[in-house]
Amino acid sequence: SVIKQSLSDPAASEVTNYKKFPEVPQSAPSSFEHDNVVKIDSCYWLVPGSILVGVKENANEFTLASAPSSMLHLPTECSYIAADGNYLYIKGQNQIYVVDVTVPSAPVLTATIANPFSNSWTFEDCTWNVADGRLYASTSEKMAVYDVSSPAAPSLLGNLNYGATGYSGLDFGLCSNIVIRDGKAYLEITDDYQSHKVLVVDVSVPTNPMLLGASNVYALKQAEFYPSDRLSVRGNYCFVNGVYGTFVVVDVQDPTAPNKFSSRAWSPALVQPAQSMYFSENYFICVDQHMDIQYVKD
Repeated sequence: SVIKQSLSDPAASEVTNYKKFPEVPQSAPSSFEHDNVVKIDSCYWLVPGSILVGVKENANEFTLASAPSSMLHLPTECSYIAADGNYLYIKGQNQIYVVDVTVPSAPVLTATIANPFSNSWTFEDCTWNVADGRLYASTSEKMAVYDVSSPAAPSLLGNLNYGATGYSGLDFGLCSNIVIRDGKAYLEITDDYQSHKVLVVDVSVPTNPMLLGASNVYALKQAEFYPSDRLSVRGNYCFVNGVYGTFVVVDVQDPTAPNKFSSRAWSPALVQPAQSMYFSENYFICVDQHMDIQYVKD
């Protein structure tokens, strides 16, 4: 099903459209991944399990981009999706699938990027961002940069081992979010759901990414599942929204010395983990599994 929620006034937002698609084959999605839906033009793409589903929006109505019988079935279960141009980059089990959705009714699997990290468990804990023909994938210990300007033939450009730079990493190795801004990558990482850091990496030369700095450790509320945190960058500040109700601000004016200096908690009413998070120009909005909505203004 698809629910459309108005965010023009986050304090009083309402459901504006709802559509259920019972004919779509059912599969188990990863319910705590925040990046499991992207939008290209008027079509939303999501990966419930191993099935790629396109949902088109027109005149406040949702329809399927292709009939269920012709939907693309990917080789493995999937849990994360990113978009660049008319291409989707989807996390499978130990690989990234590159899918051409130029024709929404007939998506095509065009390439597969192999796991750049040490093992499949490490790959499960990575995330990535795609910008300007580059794909940046990272755990808390290593970054890999790919050239995807020709999406059907991606190639590895460079690696960065954070430990080799003198940075003492976090033990667990989960990267929750990456934002690319002005030749820099901002990463939110965690080890055991409690200890978090923001890293700043110079990616202006993609063949030679360089770690600039790491923030002091900050805590987000204990989570039972992997945290699906959201990271936003506005000017000299990183805003980190924790899935279980903590909001942190990190000053990155000096990228060699990021500094967490402010935090706040969501209202106690948000007792369930946030299953969806969104940020607009001025707001962070999170929705829990009971459709309770709260927001923070930047």
